[in-house]
Order: sequence, then structure tokens, then C-alpha cells
Amino acid sequence: IDTLFQWVFNFNLLGIENNNPRISSVFGEEKILGHYLGYVSPIFFSLSIYFFKDKKIYMFVSIIIFLLTIFISIISGDRTGFLKLLLFSSAIVFFMSHHRKYFLLLIFTFSIFSYQLIKNDQNINLRFHQTIDEITNTSVPFLPFTKAHENHFKASYKMFLDKPILGHGPQAFRLVCHNFDNYKKYNGCNNHPHNYYVQSLSELGLLGFLFTFFIFVWTLIYIAKSLYSVYFTQIFESSKRVLILLICAFTLNIFPVMAHFNFYNNWVNAILFLNISLI
Repeated sequence: IDTLFQWVFNFNLLGIENNNPRISSVFGEEKILGHYLGYVSPIFFSLSIYFFKDKKIYMFVSIIIFLLTIFISIISGDRTGFLKLLLFSSAIVFFMSHHRKYFLLLIFTFSIFSYQLIKNDQNINLRFHQTIDEITNTSVPFLPFTKAHENHFKASYKMFLDKPILGHGPQAFRLVCHNFDNYKKYNGCNNHPHNYYVQSLSELGLLGFLFTFFIFVWTLIYIAKSLYSVYFTQIFESSKRVLILLICAFTLNIFPVMAHFNFYNNWVNAILFLNISLI
């Protein structure tokens, strides 16, 4: 509600003004609204199923709220948050057979509305075309990375080659990269390399990377087994649907082909481990 209010009036319910094309709501100068929704909305939806699975009206409202967060992620201009929510929608379609027809109908309606929004809103239209240009002008086109991300990855890879086993130490990317010319030459220095796996390679070496990657592979195996249970054995307890959705949400948060925040960022860590605690 606050975001929609700010989108219409250029200030939110707390009086925070926004003169930037990207809406930020209560976050003010920090343009993290879409990212925040990408983390918390799947958790919200999963818990809604846990509490309201037998109450159709509540589930209908929960689906509406979830789709509304996708819409808000579009007007916030956050591409990674939008991609996460879009992929999580696919998980809902696969695993929530009881509510699938309602969800698909609402997605269809929502897609038509979103298309008109992108087509007619100048700021969103500009952001959309900017995204297309950025992801097609990279070494491997159509991945959710920009040229700037590629430069971060190149600098990180060079750091990994120099210390491949243990890396340069936690949080070292922002220090080491700026202080040595053989890393700065890639124009990829920043506070972090915007990807957990690349960050693990440069800061924690191969040992740290394998630990992170093992967790991701475990979640993929669990999701694959769950899909098999749903579509082939037909043995899948309804109580497990909440668990699998939470695991899907966590998997998307650590998905390798995705831009990430700094792993050591405080609020990101809080939400990551909130998700783990619920699992």
C-alpha cells in the first residue's frame, strides 16, 4: 500500500519523498525494495499455506498479495527481486496442485495488466529496455548479469587464482581489489562481487566455495525428488508442500546464476537464516 501510494503521489505515507524513477517506499535512499520483497514474499506465501491451507478465502487473499508484490517489484525497478518472485511463482504452480487453477488464472490476468504497465509507464519502459540492452551486451548474453557484473567476476577470478585454496579472507574483496593494480585493471572493484559463489572463490577459496556449492546441490536434489513424488509416485504429503516451498525460496536466494548482495550484509543474512530456521 505504501509503495503504491508513493508511486502515485511521489511521497509515501511517512512523508518520504521520491524523485527517482525507482520507487523505494520506507527504504528511502536505499533502492532495495524489490530485493527485500524477493526475500520475504516467498516466506510470507509459504507461511500462509501453513496457516490457511484449509481456508480458501484466505489463500485467495494470500495469492493476491503475492502477485501484488511481483507488481511492486516491477515498479521498484529491481530486476533480481522480480526474477526471484517470477521463478518462485513457477514453484507454486508445480507444487500447489490444490490452488493451481486459481493461481494460473490470476497470473494470466496479472500478466496482461503488467504488459500494459510496461508499455505505458515511461520509467518502467525505460528500465525494461535498459535491462534488455545490458544482458545482451555481455560475453554470455541473456543471463541476469550486466557488463559491470562480469568485471567483478573477472577480478574475483584473478584473486582466486592467486590464493586458490583458502582465498584472501572474509570481506577481503573490497580491500584487496582496490589496493592491487593487477585486480584494479579489470574495473571490477566494489564492496563485493555481487555473487555468493564468486565471493566464496575470491575470499574463502576452493574450500569455502565447495561448502556453499554443496548446500545448493543438496537443495536441488531435494526439489528434484519432490517433483518426482508429485508427478510420478503421487505420494506427497500436503504438510511437505510448505517445506518444499521454503526450500525453493532458499534455493532461489543462493541460485548461482543470479546477482546477490554481499553475503555478510546484515539484513540479507537475517532473512537468509530466517528462511533456514523455518525449514
